[in-house]
Amino acid sequence: MQTGCSRTMAGFVGVITLALLAVLPACQFKYSTANIGTVTLSKDYRDGKTIDPTETFSPQNHTFHAVVKVNNAPAGTVVGASWTILDDGEEVVHTKELVLDGDQDFAHFILSNPQDWERGTYRVEITLDGKAKRTIDFAVL
Repeated sequence: MQTGCSRTMAGFVGVITLALLAVLPACQFKYSTANIGTVTLSKDYRDGKTIDPTETFSPQNHTFHAVVKVNNAPAGTVVGASWTILDDGEEVVHTKELVLDGDQDFAHFILSNPQDWERGTYRVEITLDGKAKRTIDFAVL
């Protein structure tokens, strides 16, 4: 035998359940098995390999490379890199995103300047599906 209170509670739970069933399909949940492995900065990159890995560059190193190892990345995984100059405030100088095809297990990003770089501290932030996952500070000396 149900009391008036328990019938009201059952009705309330029913209404909430129906509301959730109506709203949840509109929400986009994305679950990915992808994760960031290593991030290697280097002065060059050839044939899928970093050449002269470092976190200290000279002003004459006109191109910085960031090679990101991505584990378990299904097709459609988005890996990004934002390059920032940290001295005199923070200025983002370049951002790029790559969409992996499901067969790739790395992403290669570059930051180039035809002129010598200013001495100072720089940062590259690596994102996975739009979420910051790794930050590496490096220097130009």
